[in-house]
Amino acid sequence: MTEKSGPSLPFMFTLLAAVNSGSLRFQMEKATQMQRGLMARVILSIITLAAFLAGSLIFVGFYTSGYDLFQKIVVILVAMIIAFAALAIVWVTWAGRRGMMGWWRD
Repeated sequence: MTEKSGPSLPFMFTLLAAVNSGSLRFQMEKATQMQRGLMARVILSIITLAAFLAGSLIFVGFYTSGYDLFQKIVVILVAMIIAFAALAIVWVTWAGRRGMMGWWRD
């Protein structure tokens, strides 16, 4: 009788299955973490835009009685610029961490 050297065939399949399932679990954890981060940014975007709209309209409607129309428009535009800048920071950091911007990785 000849003796085999090396692991048996079922052991190799078991080992490969264990390696593949670990990789799959890591990918699933990474995907759920990415979805959670994406969902948080979407919720933050909705809240930011709603706060911008409500806050600027309340401010212009109740607290700027001495302003003319041009000054009221400027107040709303400044609030819009601040809201969009905050959203840009949120989304650029998300895209940069996912490697969607070439210069971010380098």
